[in-house]
Amino acid sequence: MRRVVPLFVLFVTATLLFGQDGALDPHAGCAAPSDAVVDPAILERPTTIRAGVGNVTQKITARTPAAQTFYDQGLAYLHSYVWIEAARSFHQALREDPDCAMAWMGLARAEQGLNRDTESRAAIEKAKSLAPKVTGSERRHIELRAQQIDAQLAPPEKSGEKHDAYKRAIETAIAADPKDAELWVLRGNAEEPGPWGRGQAGGIGAIAFYEAALARYPGHLGAHHYLVHAFENVGRHADAAEHGKIYAAAAPNVAHAQHMYGHVLPRLGKWKEALVQFEKADAIEHLRLAIERSDRVREYLAGDSDLDPLREEPAFQALLAG
Repeated sequence: MRRVVPLFVLFVTATLLFGQDGALDPHAGCAAPSDAVVDPAILERPTTIRAGVGNVTQKITARTPAAQTFYDQGLAYLHSYVWIEAARSFHQALREDPDCAMAWMGLARAEQGLNRDTESRAAIEKAKSLAPKVTGSERRHIELRAQQIDAQLAPPEKSGEKHDAYKRAIETAIAADPKDAELWVLRGNAEEPGPWGRGQAGGIGAIAFYEAALARYPGHLGAHHYLVHAFENVGRHADAAEHGKIYAAAAPNVAHAQHMYGHVLPRLGKWKEALVQFEKADAIEHLRLAIERSDRVREYLAGDSDLDPLREEPAFQALLAG
């Protein structure tokens, strides 16, 4: 409890300040710091399918079912801003299918979230090189991500023009495939003030696009998440809490999902319920760190030749299997 209360007090303070000045950003703590540095080796560390991180499926061209499954896990992580685990999932998909264009595209998005611009460009270029081998739907997504990356990295004097062109390109893609919920989600993101939009700064205009995504893909994890932000931004806190509750239940092992629901509950006077959500988020983060350390221990055990005499022992094999 002593770990959580200071964070909660800070949130209460921020909430009160926001009530006094609508110009303050209630989502300022939702994004990773822009100067965060990530060890590249972590992004390529093997991973497994994790329970409770949300389910989103987008059919892709892949050699194996496992590549599709890891792609979908990466996509779910993207929609929760869990950039590191998204990158690990896409790398795992690429181990299954090195020529999976959409996994390269997903990796480009994860690298963007981590502010690794050079790596993001390299990944999207790889996806573009593989685009002739995939479906028209996949090509549209690859082209749109490439356009979004270009707009985001453009000089300030060109950013607005490129952002407008990106929005028009999404609308053209929607006209070609109006059933594609991911396109509607992208258009909602693009409704934000710049090409960097990822669901946090949307308003009334974005809401319609996310609701359109839900009409085509009921329960879409990202749409519910981004609607929490958008409804809170326009002061519709009861609607934000409704989508926050759905999002938290859909991704029970994602700290940000629990945080988002707790984030809006004080607006409705539900302070105790908010504290419960923040405690959940804190516990999930501590569990994630414990799992990461366990994974690193197993990697060490698997690679240490001094332990070879023990490798056939059932207890040692169970330890490696986790």
